[in-house]
Amino acid sequence: MARKVRRHAVIALVALCGAALPFAGAAHASPSSLIAGATSTSIASDSQTGVNAIVRNVDGTIYDGAPLQVTFSSNCASAGLARLGSSAETIHGIASVTYQPSGCAGLDQVTATVAGSPGLVSAVSIYVTSQKSLSTRGLVGRSIFFDTSLSASGTMSCASCHAPANNYHAPTTTQTPLGGASAQAVGFRAAPTASYMAFMPPFRWLKPGTRGTVGRLGTPHAGLMWDGRAPTLADQARGPFTEPHEMANANNRSVMNKMLARPYLAAFVNAYGRISPSSNPDVIVARMADAVAIFEREDLSFRPFTSKYDRAQAGQASLTPQEQNGQALFFDPTRGGCAGCHSSVGAKQAASVPQFFSDQSYRAIGVPRNWNLPYNRDSLALQALSDLGRSWLANGAAAGAPHAYYDLGVCGPFRRDSVLDPGLCGMFRVPILRNVALKHSYEHNGVFGTLFEVVNFYNNREANPSQIYLTQSGAADAKYNDLPVQFQGNIEQRAPFRPLPTGQPRLSQQDVRDIVAFMCTLTDGYDVNRPEAYNMPAQCRAVQR
Repeated sequence: MARKVRRHAVIALVALCGAALPFAGAAHASPSSLIAGATSTSIASDSQTGVNAIVRNVDGTIYDGAPLQVTFSSNCASAGLARLGSSAETIHGIASVTYQPSGCAGLDQVTATVAGSPGLVSAVSIYVTSQKSLSTRGLVGRSIFFDTSLSASGTMSCASCHAPANNYHAPTTTQTPLGGASAQAVGFRAAPTASYMAFMPPFRWLKPGTRGTVGRLGTPHAGLMWDGRAPTLADQARGPFTEPHEMANANNRSVMNKMLARPYLAAFVNAYGRISPSSNPDVIVARMADAVAIFEREDLSFRPFTSKYDRAQAGQASLTPQEQNGQALFFDPTRGGCAGCHSSVGAKQAASVPQFFSDQSYRAIGVPRNWNLPYNRDSLALQALSDLGRSWLANGAAAGAPHAYYDLGVCGPFRRDSVLDPGLCGMFRVPILRNVALKHSYEHNGVFGTLFEVVNFYNNREANPSQIYLTQSGAADAKYNDLPVQFQGNIEQRAPFRPLPTGQPRLSQQDVRDIVAFMCTLTDGYDVNRPEAYNMPAQCRAVQR
């Protein structure tokens, strides 16, 4: 079955094994109820939280009809003491906005109303503390994080790809973000989450002789971005300013000139010292990135640890039998085998810090080519790269491979210190799984639209490759079609990829649903006193028994 381009708010949840997986409950012509919930019901006065309005049908299932407009208001927002997104459209029945207090303290009530349905009103109480959690530099970083004026298009900020209302995942349903000077340039990779990234260790090469060494430089470990080329949080924050498919400034001087005109310039000077048109732009942009990194480390909304999984670990909630079975399969090395990569047990972290669900390694898993990206279509690739001023990314000929462009992860083309190192090609960073159900696209190239598709890929890659690897027209393609043949020895072959001795997949379709149900418990914002307001995305509802 060919995958379809996901460009609309309503998507079909498709199992690549050939059978459609229906949503839990048919879409109704009109909704019957509205529940409002917050990611965190108690926040510092300089922090922010996401408020989610969940529209449901009369049978309790999430409304999945035409997008609805939901308006939000609060007492503090009306008094100018909080910034609150005024409205948002539902995506699979859920509308999300960001709540940011700015002088509000004590109890505030955020009210959500479905436009045109005055009977559908719900509210959630948020307690705002007066405690300041951000330093002077952190406050500057927050201003930079949300400032679209720092982009060439004037429409893109850090929050465009890392929205607080979506737990710092991308808020849009495009497979990769749109950016650039026109705000229409297609991104090369799916945007990772920014939540919990402050806990990630700096990138380093594990030297030859250590377990798992595969490349000339050693084994890649930790860091940020899909290929680890950002060693630290500040390095990651600096990159998007001048990437032509992101904020698209011509150079650091252009970024600095924009900074000179920002209303928070005085706060920046107070935090980092004098800045003028004659300042070194590389130094100024490095300081801007440092401020963003400090904001991400200090603001508690980036690390709430409020998922149902966390509550269950603390004995405050219980997983359902399906979620428990999914958890068992997830950690079973002979069945799901997920914890072989998605477990931080043994990683360098404080004993009191909960599981992040990543071992910080880099793996080649043979993700299929995403033909929806212009760079992956030979008829469009060279022109698309030229339009971005990145013709040098066309690496297919150098790799002796049939397509013009390949994203080879740690061995290029974006990472330049290990280009075409044969032991590293095809490897990408193992992402953390917290809040993973809030994503709209999965794997480095965004080829999958749901967690069911992801786990199904793991389960069927070797057992049924003709259903996984497709040509641009939808016919069966060569196995591992997004990795040149000479690098395919890097691809992981252990469970769950390796089928049973009978040739059958290791997991049943129900097993796949149960694993997804468990991963859905990793979404932050579970209120033990109001579990019905938990932000349960439609794909999570779809797999429930």
